[in-house]
Amino acid sequence: MVICIIENSLKIRLLKQADLLNFFDEYTLAKLVEDCREISLSPKEVLFHEDDLENAMYLILEGELEVFKGPKQIAVLGPGNYLGEMSLIESKARSASARAEQFTLLMEINEEHFHTYLASEPQALLDIMRTLSGRVRNDLETMIKDIRQLSIFTHDIRSYLSTLGLAELTLEDTIELLGGTDPRHKKRDGLEDMEKCQEVVQKVRINLMELLDSSLNHVKKIKISSSTGYRRNCSRACHTHNCRT
Repeated sequence: MVICIIENSLKIRLLKQADLLNFFDEYTLAKLVEDCREISLSPKEVLFHEDDLENAMYLILEGELEVFKGPKQIAVLGPGNYLGEMSLIESKARSASARAEQFTLLMEINEEHFHTYLASEPQALLDIMRTLSGRVRNDLETMIKDIRQLSIFTHDIRSYLSTLGLAELTLEDTIELLGGTDPRHKKRDGLEDMEKCQEVVQKVRINLMELLDSSLNHVKKIKISSSTGYRRNCSRACHTHNCRT
């Protein structure tokens, strides 16, 4: 991360294009620009990592940021967008990571600046609530897609389990036939191979059942996290608004 300087007049013009700040007069924006530091990121440079503890949000002046959680991309944000506001509202660790897709310029808004310029402005808080609502909707849509994919996956597993169940019954009949009905009967060729095959089929069936249980539990967790996350984010934003107005 590098500290970079661009002309304040250019910053003000860029801020005027951001929904979060476009209602401020030029004098207020000039004060905000003077107080907040500017940060530049090279392509693929990380702004913050998931679980980082810091109280600052960032507004993109130029370039693009990728927001990701583990291997999964959550969003790509461009000029006028902002991120990290929940660290100021909730004072909790970062829920995702962010890195530059290209050369990117940002303005950092720390906790002091947030309370001085934004927390007492209903329009700013309303924009934050709209942004949070939009992100929650996107998260819910992604979760719904994941649930559908998991549902298809679990359906396929059930089909495989049915096929394996029939295979096990067939193997049991074959083993019984090859082993004979009387202990004095000579065991026929192929019995040992059939018994090994039966053992493999049983192990596969058990593994698939465990995978099915894991998938169903994952679906339940997605449903619970989606509903609780939406309520928590909305209540936090509303609480901040009520405390400052």
